[in-house]
Amino acid sequence: MYSNELLGKPIFGKELIIENKTTSKLGLNSLDDLIKFKTENNLEVGTYYVGINIYEEIPIHSFGVLETIPIPKNIATVHIHFSKKKEFNYDKGFAVQKYFDGYSHLGFLIVDLPKMKNIIEAEYGDKQLDLVYEFSNTEIIEKLFQEEIIALIWGINPFTYPLYSTNNVEALKPLLGEKFKDEGVFNLKEDIEFFSIIPGYDLKNWHSILKKIILK
Repeated sequence: MYSNELLGKPIFGKELIIENKTTSKLGLNSLDDLIKFKTENNLEVGTYYVGINIYEEIPIHSFGVLETIPIPKNIATVHIHFSKKKEFNYDKGFAVQKYFDGYSHLGFLIVDLPKMKNIIEAEYGDKQLDLVYEFSNTEIIEKLFQEEIIALIWGINPFTYPLYSTNNVEALKPLLGEKFKDEGVFNLKEDIEFFSIIPGYDLKNWHSILKKIILK
């Protein structure tokens, strides 16, 4: 079971007791068919506790959306779990960090900022830059990719993104939602100890990004 800190603000909670008298699968469907759940294996005869919880998560920042492409800003998570015990405990060994925020159409980047600074200054010197322009019209972004220090997510519309860092990807997958047909893979060096999350709109002012660097 996931902790409240990971799922968001609890806005609904209900516990059901089900007497299973046959060895069969158990399923739950919402009236609008948006929620469909079925146990993978046949259940043993006995009493089961079913917990149904709804959580809402609000991004730290939000931006207006295009009227032609309305996109919800908040995330609602419905968590359904079965147990033969009344108390539901989450896996304390499941280490995960989460950051949920909204970004403009320029998206965001995840980067080793001190190493990015070295590469940018080697190319341009110490001067003010509009990196939105430089990334779009020069090869500097390719150099950053080759060094495996950056992941860049451009947006086509203001959007909200939950970002996870975990030691157990499989345990996290149920929270990721539907699987998209297109996926991106960024290579990042394993020896990087600290990443910065930079909003895309900050790329227009390179010196403002430099102020975010934490020197060790």
